[in-house]
Amino acid sequence: MKNEVILITGQRGQGKTTYIKDQISLFDRVIIFDLLGEFTHFDTAYNLREFFEILSRIKDENFFVLNFYNPKSSEEDFHVVCEAINRLKDVTLVVDEIDYFCSTHSIPKQFDEIVKRGRHQALQLIVATRRPHEIPPIIRSQVSQLITFRHIEPRDLEYLRSIIEIPEEEISRLPEFHYVKWSVKGGISQGAVEKPKTKRVEGADNIRSLNHGDNLRQ
Repeated sequence: MKNEVILITGQRGQGKTTYIKDQISLFDRVIIFDLLGEFTHFDTAYNLREFFEILSRIKDENFFVLNFYNPKSSEEDFHVVCEAINRLKDVTLVVDEIDYFCSTHSIPKQFDEIVKRGRHQALQLIVATRRPHEIPPIIRSQVSQLITFRHIEPRDLEYLRSIIEIPEEEISRLPEFHYVKWSVKGGISQGAVEKPKTKRVEGADNIRSLNHGDNLRQ
């Protein structure tokens, strides 16, 4: 599974993050740029200093998952992490909510290098967005797998139909946590992720969502 660019898209709460968690175990060397603290069950660096300390220890290992999560994370952090990945080989970068850093007309130089030249270093991408029509054309042109959960926005549906070639109403009527998957190698299939479980934290009023993917190899 080399040189993959996997795009995961869908409305909020439909299963994108759960799908990513399920997929991470299929890759050997993974770095996650975590905007919302969804992946902190993996080995996590909370600032750039910690990130580089951990990376220096594990970069030559055959298997690792390293998550970067800084609640005050900035675009500069993203640029620095991407620049570090550009110096590596055989790594999969995971970015949830990629539209936070990119738009139709803008893409950070360091991330653009991964997209354009990553195949020469066996760098792979898993990116997720709620608005697929707004991500940079260079990403859309490199996609090898597209997984879409439910969408209703016309411009998103138009973009998805141009690739998947199924009626827009099928995507807009997908049940919760169900998706359509398109692969350049394997055509079109459908599937579903397990609905995240909820567990009440004893002594607290809040409900914490626990995803079954939290038990994946760390």
